[in-house]
Amino acid sequence: YSPAFAAVQFSGGRAYISVPAHPDFDIQAPMTAAGWIKRSGKFAKDNIFWQRSHKSAKGWAFCIEHDKLVFIAFDKSGDLLSNQNLKDTEWHHAAFVRTDDECWRMYIDGKLDNEGCGMRGSAPCLLPLYVGANLTWMGEPREFSDAALADVAIWNAALTEDQVKSLARARGKNLPEKTAPQNLKLFLPLNDFPPGTPIEGKIFKDLSGLGHDGTGSDPEGKVKVVE
Repeated sequence: YSPAFAAVQFSGGRAYISVPAHPDFDIQAPMTAAGWIKRSGKFAKDNIFWQRSHKSAKGWAFCIEHDKLVFIAFDKSGDLLSNQNLKDTEWHHAAFVRTDDECWRMYIDGKLDNEGCGMRGSAPCLLPLYVGANLTWMGEPREFSDAALADVAIWNAALTEDQVKSLARARGKNLPEKTAPQNLKLFLPLNDFPPGTPIEGKIFKDLSGLGHDGTGSDPEGKVKVVE
């Protein structure tokens, strides 16, 4: 797998992309989150999405932790870990799906890797959605990724296995924009700028049509768009 598009290469510094808080990103059923990630192999943890409420144990995250792809529900209703280790430095397409009946599925490169049931409930998340970092309970970004990310997206629908497989096989080409478009709540291709462009202060367009644009933050000036 090697996506044919530009990506944002996070460097492990204090860099991230933030999207203003919105109910579209609340943990809910059904929902799907997906994206491409290529790790550097330097850290045990790399974040794709991180969303939580201020001074609250509510919210969710989709990340790699101790080389496992993980979906975390902060209300302690449960976590789902991949069976496959993602220790390598290759591109991988990652997706999790939450169905109407409160079951969860984890996909890696379009293949079902793990599933489980029992993580229930939903909750508003009052802080911004972060890409490439996680948040303290006070809302401060931390644990910054050292990985390339691209084509990150969220739907308020449970994508089918065939739809997830198509996203992985497409290797970019803005396919999230064409997959269940009526349910697409966020799509950041992260390919808005030419390779070599620093991300500090840059606006990354949301192609869902809902205007959830993300803003790059990189006070150390280390993170750039790459091919």
